[in-house]
Amino acid sequence: SVAALTFDNVGSIADYGAAQQIALDWLYNKIFATNLPSSSLSGVSGTSLVSPTITTTLPVGAYGIFTYNGFVTRIIVPNGGGTNTVSIYDTDGNLLATLTGFDGPSNVAQSNVLAGYPGPAYVTNVNGDSVTVIDIDNNTVAGTISVGGGPIGIATNTQGTEVYVANSTGDSVSVIDSANQAVAATIPVTGPN
Repeated sequence: SVAALTFDNVGSIADYGAAQQIALDWLYNKIFATNLPSSSLSGVSGTSLVSPTITTTLPVGAYGIFTYNGFVTRIIVPNGGGTNTVSIYDTDGNLLATLTGFDGPSNVAQSNVLAGYPGPAYVTNVNGDSVTVIDIDNNTVAGTISVGGGPIGIATNTQGTEVYVANSTGDSVSVIDSANQAVAATIPVTGPN
């Protein structure tokens, strides 16, 4: 699940689980963190001890991966483990869309987040050797881009002009030009993740 936590300063939630990934909503003072079995999660914002509270809990897929966009307040969750779907939520936990047609969705990144523009989201399809593009404005699939074998890791540059895909079985990194949604270069490497 993904839990939305509100916090004022420093705190810890006992029996929370293993935090796979976190994202900070600096506009609304929340952290979003995946909750996998065991461990605990701490949040930091200030100087005194205050216990955070869980305000929203959302289901996630087998990998516990998500991305958060504070500019359009969307949480995007690839649901691996056989469902081959991607869920899009708002920050209150309302399901906005469940998108289908993925082939082993495993990771997600979003373009232009730091530039203040809510660009598309990109989801790796580890079994389909592709990346699916999601239109965040309409919560729809905008297209699919073929990349190297076994794409898992994905990230965008600060400007949101390029998307980097680590192809785990293809021994390469695909560089996607986000303006034309196509692979602009393939960089050979050994075993990227």
